[in-house]
Amino acid sequence: MHLKRSLLIFTFLCFLSVLIGLAVHFNQQISAPEESVPDTTPAADEGEAFDLQPSTEKQLAGSGSVTYAAGVNKLSSQQETLLKTYMDTWYQALGTLSDNSFTDVICDTEAAAFNQDCLTFQVEMRANETLDYSLTSYSYTLTCTDIEDNGDGTLTIRAEEDCTQRFTALQNVDSQRFDVFHLFTLKQVDGVWKIQRHIQPDTLFYLLYEGDDYYGEYTDEWALQEAEDLYRTKMPNYLARILSARKTYLADTGAVTLPTVDHTYNAAAALAYADTYVGSRSDDWGDYSDVGGNCQNYVSQCLNAGGIPEDVYGDDVWEWYSYSDYTVSWTVVGAFMDYAAYNNGYGLYALTDVPYTSGTAGDTLHVGTEDTWQHSTLISAPVRDAGGDIVDYLVYSNTGDLKNYPASLYGYSQFSIVKIVGWND
Repeated sequence: MHLKRSLLIFTFLCFLSVLIGLAVHFNQQISAPEESVPDTTPAADEGEAFDLQPSTEKQLAGSGSVTYAAGVNKLSSQQETLLKTYMDTWYQALGTLSDNSFTDVICDTEAAAFNQDCLTFQVEMRANETLDYSLTSYSYTLTCTDIEDNGDGTLTIRAEEDCTQRFTALQNVDSQRFDVFHLFTLKQVDGVWKIQRHIQPDTLFYLLYEGDDYYGEYTDEWALQEAEDLYRTKMPNYLARILSARKTYLADTGAVTLPTVDHTYNAAAALAYADTYVGSRSDDWGDYSDVGGNCQNYVSQCLNAGGIPEDVYGDDVWEWYSYSDYTVSWTVVGAFMDYAAYNNGYGLYALTDVPYTSGTAGDTLHVGTEDTWQHSTLISAPVRDAGGDIVDYLVYSNTGDLKNYPASLYGYSQFSIVKIVGWND
């Protein structure tokens, strides 16, 4: 009798558990903007895109931590708090798209003004986008890789930041950045630690810095100071160029007819590879992060994972043999774009000079200035507005490492889509 009653109770509890599970699942589907997205490699279908999701209530949630690389001594709690206060001030400004002041944390007037200009550049780029790129949440980990006592009462800190951001227009997408470089100098003022200097190289700073940056440590003091000074005078005009260019590119519309090829491109496989190695590197290939950048090498690997074979035939070639033996088209942005444009025999078949708004997941997106192409990315998904028009792309990239990050926020004025069709025998 007791056994029968126990079985009845067990059956009832199982049934109740199923009901609760269904209810939770249903509630999660309704509340999708509040949950993480486990799979961020969308299918390479032209109709697949991240849609505009307007927020009904804006609440910025943020968190951050300071950690240390192996062998690096810890900062004091006051120094850690100072770094986190700076970082939170930055992200809270991006949350509301307003120019927060750094005067409470930066003791040097010129340094505070420089950081204010860097923030204004980021805020204005976002504020002038078609989508609402204010933040709803952010989280970061700042890893101190080197701390140097300068012997004059100041500390120089080199750090790398991993962060996740959620934009108001894309509430269910984790946009991530990896290994973002920061240079801090700390100084005591009346017994309280303050930031004397901070540099986080953005696109404009990178273009202005003429020192040795192969290892991404920005150690040339003269070049650093020159870039800081130039930044303050050049930023407004550079920003205006970017905003004007964005309008031109968004007006570049039109349909693209794909030609027939012997073998179609497996964009899903390319995206899966991109997702695996966006924040790391494959042991099967060289890593050129410290010698000019790994972006095109990474994109070439993604295309190869998508079925595009290496090519050593004819006048236009695309091949990697070893770290020191490869064709420039494999690792150099402009050379790859030339290969994609001119190769018409064996290997990759792609369309270049296509309308900006014709990109799909798995295509490559290249960015640069009026003078040169600087960077290669792989499109993870187009982003459409409420009317269904493509207004941006989320991308994967190396150096810097980005995952599902809006291409429009790179800070470059030139964009070019290479539509990957497939390959021919």
